[in-house]
Amino acid sequence: MHWPFSRRADPVHAWGTITVAIGVAGVIAAELATLHANQPHFRWWWPTNWLVIPVVILLVGILLLVIPVRRSQEGGKSNLAGNLRPLEARYEPSPPYRRPSTQTSEYLTEHRVGIVNPAANPLGVGVRVLWTAVFPQPRVANEKWAPSIPRAVPRDQRGDPVIGIDLPPGRQELWVAISTWVGPDGVMAADEFAPEYGTSRGAWGGLPYKFAPGERLRFSYKISADNLPTAAFSLVLTASVASIQCELEG
Repeated sequence: MHWPFSRRADPVHAWGTITVAIGVAGVIAAELATLHANQPHFRWWWPTNWLVIPVVILLVGILLLVIPVRRSQEGGKSNLAGNLRPLEARYEPSPPYRRPSTQTSEYLTEHRVGIVNPAANPLGVGVRVLWTAVFPQPRVANEKWAPSIPRAVPRDQRGDPVIGIDLPPGRQELWVAISTWVGPDGVMAADEFAPEYGTSRGAWGGLPYKFAPGERLRFSYKISADNLPTAAFSLVLTASVASIQCELEG
């Protein structure tokens, strides 16, 4: 077993304690000398019960000077950081993650990603999701429909996506990541976010990213919090005949 502390006390505190001890000893000596002024054989400097007080204070000050009594701040932060787990992304091809649009069309599907704060973590402060990349570059008919990246991903319950939310341990919240379209004529397309949340370019204007069977798009994201490690994940869209599959990676 070793001494658990590695840093000495602040010298100001230690020398302050020693100064207090000397001051208390001086006051006691002066009082004793005054009280016994008529006793020629009284020695004020001789140890008395009263002088035990400044002696103890003096010893404490000396100990603070020479013996480590504080933990290393860097080590404490390192240990704390080592116990924190990154936020986790979840997605399944079923509710509540995959949801047919109730506002726009029966052919439109919204894909939501769940962000979970592991149960062993503290409260996640300012949890937010950032869309960081898409690969390959989506095929669009007009450059004005090209994605604007990076962009904060909107939350299912709205709120400012740049500020984020506080996420308790063991809790999941949903972010609206992608919408896909598979029409009755076989036309397939996609776009980020969803009609009621807009897109990275602003207001919703349709699904400009065109798909053909066999094509894939990888949307990459970063999860951040003010007090937790960052994490990354991807949603991969794969087009087959008359369907678009969405899978979580990372």
